[in-house]
Amino acid sequence: MLIWRGSFDFTAGSYVFHAFSNDGVRLYIDGVEKTLTDPSGVYPIAWSNHPGVQYDTASLSLSGRHDIRIDYYEDQSNARLKFWVDKTGGMSCTEAHPNATFAGGKYYVPASQSTVQVIATGVQNAGGVRFPTWSLKNGQDDLSPSNWYDAARQVDGTTWTGTVNFSNHNSGNDYGAYGSHAYLYENAADPYDAADKQFCDAADFYRVIALPASDAACPLGKNFTVINIMGGSAGVALSPPSLEYSSLGGGRLIIATRRTNNQIWVKEIDTAGGVLADWRYINGTTIDSPKLVYEGSNLAMYVKGTDAGKLIWKSTYTGAGNNWSGWTSTGISYDIPEPSGGFTDAFGPAGPTAVQVPLGEVYRVRGTSPSSVEVNTCGAVSDAGNGAQCVLVNVPSAVETSGVFD
Repeated sequence: MLIWRGSFDFTAGSYVFHAFSNDGVRLYIDGVEKTLTDPSGVYPIAWSNHPGVQYDTASLSLSGRHDIRIDYYEDQSNARLKFWVDKTGGMSCTEAHPNATFAGGKYYVPASQSTVQVIATGVQNAGGVRFPTWSLKNGQDDLSPSNWYDAARQVDGTTWTGTVNFSNHNSGNDYGAYGSHAYLYENAADPYDAADKQFCDAADFYRVIALPASDAACPLGKNFTVINIMGGSAGVALSPPSLEYSSLGGGRLIIATRRTNNQIWVKEIDTAGGVLADWRYINGTTIDSPKLVYEGSNLAMYVKGTDAGKLIWKSTYTGAGNNWSGWTSTGISYDIPEPSGGFTDAFGPAGPTAVQVPLGEVYRVRGTSPSSVEVNTCGAVSDAGNGAQCVLVNVPSAVETSGVFD
């Protein structure tokens, strides 16, 4: 048996590997065998004895550097092998995605955005790209010819970008899951429904009521260190808590969570001196962790209500001492049925759970029962005790063990 090996660079595209052989031939790419077959379907598999010369091919999409290996054997005599590769003129692309926040395997777009960019990369041999986009709320009732969004080629020559306008989708009133697919066209002037259009990839996303800030991280060389247990009665499970910082009243850490009876409870900590307001029920119920998010200079809390309409509700922080406005309905359901079953979530990810305050400290909250809800800050890696930046270590433990969770 003879073996040929080599490493080659492939520009993104479709390729056909050809083999004339007598007898057997095999193709490996990056150590994985690729099937060579007779295009006519008449002759046996390529790795077999042939009565004469046999023609076999393998069609593959490749991009970047790959290791190629060709195995060949002759059973008796008349050895012959000719092997080559052609790049086809077919259209192709690497992937598509929205320009949106990626979390938990999904892309999220906040309702405050009136548009979102959708992007296809690695596009080859296409004269145009379009993104048909629709809300899954009522099937494809908003998928009209005008919602096949034209994309523009970018300076690198292989990236194409389009813009989805939410006002075209039921006057901007659709939330939850959106489908957006990239299609390639031979010519930019081809009609949106041209028969020769080619699917590239999905750029699906979720349009949600609001997005929280990203979790803060400790500076280089420091780790989170436990500094204080928030207390309460042991054994009462909670949802994962959310944490945010407010500059009102000189600086406050706000912790929000849901009790097992679905009540919404909040704790407020003065970063300069300890607990300002202990755990307090602020009325209202929710089925999941609250979401704390800034809207301009206002700190808002969103929750998934327990009402029959499954609506998202909102309250606004109004001042130090656990002062919150009454709940108002957004009128948006977090449980929108999909045509295929299930639901499209208009709420999006909760959080954040770690924030940085203006003086530089980074705080994190975690735990799912009152006895384990803890606030962490960043200490030196070698610090086995409280963090070097810890400002809450002197909070009296007696204050932190109130029994409001009974």
